[in-house]
Amino acid sequence: MLRVRSVDESWQSGSGLGFDHSRFKDRTYVGHAGGYPGNTTQTLVQLDDKIGVIVLTNTNDSGPGDIARQLITTVGDAVAKAAKATKPPIWDDTWARFAGLYRSPYDDSITQVVLLNKQFVLLDASATAAETRTVLEPIGDGRFRLMAPTGGDEIGEVVRFDETPGRPVRLVTGDTWSERVPGF
Repeated sequence: MLRVRSVDESWQSGSGLGFDHSRFKDRTYVGHAGGYPGNTTQTLVQLDDKIGVIVLTNTNDSGPGDIARQLITTVGDAVAKAAKATKPPIWDDTWARFAGLYRSPYDDSITQVVLLNKQFVLLDASATAAETRTVLEPIGDGRFRLMAPTGGDEIGEVVRFDETPGRPVRLVTGDTWSERVPGF
């Protein structure tokens, strides 16, 4: 749907299946506008930088397309620069000590921290398939960030492990935690 299906002769604009394409300051933008009496909208995405804006207004004369272009070429550039991928910390073999079972004192749910190919994966003991796993991505200083291909409530939060000397005792996410199950 995002592929250009037709363009004007100067290639300043074109259209896909339901999406409009435009060129502005040597960048290509894809979006769609809409409206209903009393409301106008504009969605605009710059695919190369993986940034986008959605403008929702409650008026017929606000020009959401102009607002979206202003946002994406000003704030969008700053967001794209800030979001540039940083190199994750190199794997530290001593982190293997965090692998094990952790039980929530709130609901007795069990989470398993598994080491797979120098990467931590969280597996919910009640999950029916490994596809529901969440990855603990190292961010440095023994901290990790929850990452998952499908999103979810806690995705993006920082995780840390509380320890007694050399032995993890708790997996902490935000203001909740799970206790390490002894022997695992």
